[in-house]
Amino acid sequence: MLVAAAFGSLTVALRFVFLTPDPPSASVLSAVRGLIAAMCFAPLLATSRQEALSAPPAFWRAVRDLTFLNFSFQALLNLAVLHTDATRASFIFQGAVVFTPLLASASGQPVAPRTWAGAGLAAVGVALLALDGAAGGALAAGSSLDVGDGLSLAAAALYSVYILRMSALGAQGLSTDLTQALKCVCMGLLYLLWFLRDLSQAGTGVSLQGAAALWPGWTSAVAWAALAYSAVVPGALADVMQARGQSRVGAAEAQVLLSAEPLWTALLSVCLLGETLSPTGWLGGATIMAALAVSSGAIGALLSRTDSVKDAE
Repeated sequence: MLVAAAFGSLTVALRFVFLTPDPPSASVLSAVRGLIAAMCFAPLLATSRQEALSAPPAFWRAVRDLTFLNFSFQALLNLAVLHTDATRASFIFQGAVVFTPLLASASGQPVAPRTWAGAGLAAVGVALLALDGAAGGALAAGSSLDVGDGLSLAAAALYSVYILRMSALGAQGLSTDLTQALKCVCMGLLYLLWFLRDLSQAGTGVSLQGAAALWPGWTSAVAWAALAYSAVVPGALADVMQARGQSRVGAAEAQVLLSAEPLWTALLSVCLLGETLSPTGWLGGATIMAALAVSSGAIGALLSRTDSVKDAE
């Protein structure tokens, strides 16, 4: 649930950066975030060098798979925004809350009835949030599926596979922290290649002047602070928390808990960006909270405790 809150703050932080005067390009923002996130893991990598060198092949396969899946679903989502409204793409991406239990069940993993119920409630809650305000307008603007919608659905499917792979990593007993550290470094290198590609296409050559041209307002301390937060909290820290959490929680249940991300985004947008939620949006948030309570077993535990108290009386 803390990971969902951290991921929910990411959109708000990045939106804040893009609203600053002379904001960075997408490639510059991604490269800077990747570098800062990788630096967070520098102490761990320095002290775990021998562990990494002696790690079994399964460990390196996990690093490869998580890097590929993370970069791929994020790239597909970025491409989707080129063809459809960003709000529409982000809510369609939440289809992962349905894909994950389906894929888990298809792969032979048991999915508890309460998790299926939670997934259904979460899907309804996300849909209600999507009908709120600007999101509703974006969805209503194009009722039929287009290329952007297809890319968003593909990104959601890959994200579901990422969630399943993360859970498998925990089940194998591999080092989740070290895996996330190396995955983060690999992601940073891929984002750096994207940034260098943009530099070469800008015709300025690989130089400080060329980089400054892609971020004219790079001297803004406020933008750097927001960017650093986005790299540390919803970036490096959230990756570690997600890996540790999924070593103890099944993939399908984890996805239901993570479906609270748009709720946190909406709440933080109300508090920090002055946006508003309609009654439909608040109803969607309440539905997602109910989904979390059902999927996590909180309601069942409460009912069991109530029955125990009655029996004692």
